[in-house]
Amino acid sequence: MPDPLEPSNVISTLYDSGRYSELRDYCNMRLEKDPAEMLALENCATACLHLGLYEEALARCRSVLERERGDPYALRNTIYALENLHRYGEVLESCEEMLKADPRDVWTLNSAGLALAEMGRYAEAAEYFERSLKLDPHNTTALMNGALSLERTGRVRQSISRYDAALRLDPSLREAANARARAYRSLGMEDEAFLAAQGIRDGDMERIMRQARRNRCSLLHQLCLEEMDRYRDADPHADNPFRPGRAHT
Repeated sequence: MPDPLEPSNVISTLYDSGRYSELRDYCNMRLEKDPAEMLALENCATACLHLGLYEEALARCRSVLERERGDPYALRNTIYALENLHRYGEVLESCEEMLKADPRDVWTLNSAGLALAEMGRYAEAAEYFERSLKLDPHNTTALMNGALSLERTGRVRQSISRYDAALRLDPSLREAANARARAYRSLGMEDEAFLAAQGIRDGDMERIMRQARRNRCSLLHQLCLEEMDRYRDADPHADNPFRPGRAHT
């Protein structure tokens, strides 16, 4: 039977129950006895992050990194703390340190891209998000932030395709639909902007606009017609006034 008083078990219990203040106190108590105890240093940093004590979290992470320079756990916690302190130049430095050990770490590539975007260096940010997408094409964080970075550097057409890809992965992503509409509007493409705001995918836009012209109706009317068609397909009796249960004269 595991010993509940064994330090790693105490730490796990406090963390799993969300008792972060007690976890910090417990780790600090252990660090008074041994300032170099890695288990206490790392978990004290984690507790401080949850408590919003970002400077203290950084101090604990630095103590870990003085002993193990490339410790990924401490570097990741350092990045979280620095992001919350809006120290994005230092975030980028920590990301580069992590990428030396693993250039294919998607989380770190995205974090570096976000830091660069926060500093207004959108062209560089877009490059990091592209690197991330080559490793994980289904990463919505890279798609959305990469699209925004492309848009900010004037590559609006490319940004639209990224927003569209994000919607393909998650059709409920309203932020992507709104961003696509904004991007189309910036190009003066009002019909496409209207359809994008309704969540219509790029591949369906031309068909809908062509059908609206053929029917000599507005895009809104055409969307309503298509919705009625989908309803009829789902309920083949929808148009039948004599279906069972309906009164008729």
